[in-house]
Amino acid sequence: MFNVPVTVMLLKTELFALAHLDATVARSINAGKPAALEFLSQLLKETVTGQNPLALRADFASSLDAVGSWLKQDPTNKVALELAGDFQDSDKEEQDIDLEDREKRDQIEYIFAEWISLCQYLLTTEKNYSSFIMQLHQSKALADTASSCEFLRTCIEFCIVEYEQSTSTNPTAATNCYIPIDALAKLVVLLVKYQGEGDQKGQAVDKADYLNSTLALIVFVFNHHHETRGEHFSQKVFFRFFSSMLYEYHLIESQMKGYHERILETFAECFLTIQPVFFPMFSFHWMTLVCHRYFMPKLLRLEGEKVRFFPGPTLLPILTLLKGWPVFAKLLETLLVYVGAPLKERSIPPVVKLLYRGILRVLLVLHHDFPEFLAEWHFSICEVIPVHCTQLRNLILSAYPSSLSDLPDPFTAGLKVDRLPEVKKAPKIGGDVFRPLIDSGIKQLLDSCLSSPEGLTNATIQGIVEMLDTEPRKETGLGFATITVDTAIINSLVLYLGMEAIREATTKGGSTFQAQSPHTALFSRFASDLKPQARYFFLSAIANHLRYPNSHTHYFSYLLLYLFGQVQGKSYESDVRQQITRVLLERLIVHRPHPWGLIITLLELLKNPTYDFWQLPFIKTAPEVIALLPKRVVTSDLASLHFTD
Repeated sequence: MFNVPVTVMLLKTELFALAHLDATVARSINAGKPAALEFLSQLLKETVTGQNPLALRADFASSLDAVGSWLKQDPTNKVALELAGDFQDSDKEEQDIDLEDREKRDQIEYIFAEWISLCQYLLTTEKNYSSFIMQLHQSKALADTASSCEFLRTCIEFCIVEYEQSTSTNPTAATNCYIPIDALAKLVVLLVKYQGEGDQKGQAVDKADYLNSTLALIVFVFNHHHETRGEHFSQKVFFRFFSSMLYEYHLIESQMKGYHERILETFAECFLTIQPVFFPMFSFHWMTLVCHRYFMPKLLRLEGEKVRFFPGPTLLPILTLLKGWPVFAKLLETLLVYVGAPLKERSIPPVVKLLYRGILRVLLVLHHDFPEFLAEWHFSICEVIPVHCTQLRNLILSAYPSSLSDLPDPFTAGLKVDRLPEVKKAPKIGGDVFRPLIDSGIKQLLDSCLSSPEGLTNATIQGIVEMLDTEPRKETGLGFATITVDTAIINSLVLYLGMEAIREATTKGGSTFQAQSPHTALFSRFASDLKPQARYFFLSAIANHLRYPNSHTHYFSYLLLYLFGQVQGKSYESDVRQQITRVLLERLIVHRPHPWGLIITLLELLKNPTYDFWQLPFIKTAPEVIALLPKRVVTSDLASLHFTD
């Protein structure tokens, strides 16, 4: 009956209730069974005092009371004496530890209460703040990592208790509930500001590193509360803390010269650590922090460091970009990855719709205030946008540099895109866009195909096509179809071939698009040999470069029209035309904005009699396609003249 290993296993699997076990053992001990005492002694060592405790001593209260009754009748029983002695000693140790911890917590709370009073006093000067910080260091409250963690944890818990008490008593008028957390944010920022120029050994103390270590401790406390409190996690308190820190840092920003860039990057790293994928309950507040007025604009305006991007096929960092752009691009990509999956559900929850509207507003702000950022980092950002989020993709692709005051109206009669001076200029593209191509080894195969006509063999093309296949991915495409191709390599491949083609055409002095070039031959082979799903992503990658007037838009527009208009009597040609039509229409039927290059390409496809768009079999059998097109496109000159029943 009394089998300790089996009992422990049953407790671990929650197949045995502790209350029932305690009552059973207590009855056996009261019945005078010595085996029950042995069993209780070994069980407590495994479940209470062991390295991996499964229960509390209070869970065995009835059994321990029965041990006390046994000792009254048999004071010499060794097992009962050991049980009583062990827990009496542990009681004394726990009482000593609890008393010491309580005294330390009381001391920290007293110090923090003094700081709150100092912050609320209207006549407090900068000298008063610095004196308090100096006394705080002298008291050894922040002497090492352990004491700093204990100090911050106690202060945060104090703020949470104050917030919950204030909101519970008067939730509609809780105006003072944030005073403690605002004071804590101010304390942390001033600790960074007044961090000495050197420690006792004369070594320099880095303010950015100190902030990084402090935020790491706060994230540790943040994670602990998130895991232990569950749905009662006080997300508003932590949001207020980070938001107040950004505000307090804004007030002292001019005094932090030499550290400003690294401090903003430290905040960005902290936000990446607490991203919604890990802490979904904090997702709305996280998005608000990322686009905070004292964070996002400052990060996007950081200057002064060379960053790799690709105005041409070279892999060298050759121009200077704003330093904060790669960091914020990572934050934006993190947000887009998180929101993509819930948007695929057939019945989208209201909370997800609200989150999506928030992301649209963030992108609209970027589109208006920082269009150069979206224009230069469109490749990396679009790569993480799920295929079904067409409006988000259009919003990013429609951004153009502010140096282009107004884009030519694509509906202007007689507009000659080839004569626009902008189509000769290459756009800037941020990020290591060719890394997937290099890591997969496909870049070397492409170079061999482009260097000599002999390299463009069926075996080489088939080898590249097979290398694009991958194991079924976790995320799915349209209609919840499993994605079995490496979209990152496809995107990189399309851009690399296009940039190589533009470079060669520019070198030779001809037009941007050359139908007889090896680059075009490669594009044609991929369009014909790829499987339907891979071809869809291949054509979507081409459409991602139909943006504002530049050499990439000019080249890829011609390329898409060339692939559509190929007539060689092959069976795959109709499939290619249908998929090109699908890719263009998917991007046009959603709400505005629509990329300029997308409209130009579609209008040329509809109006040019060479393509005979309205007489194609798949169009004639589905005339409802007209209803999908925006009214202005359908009613534009020549757009409907080629359609006959």
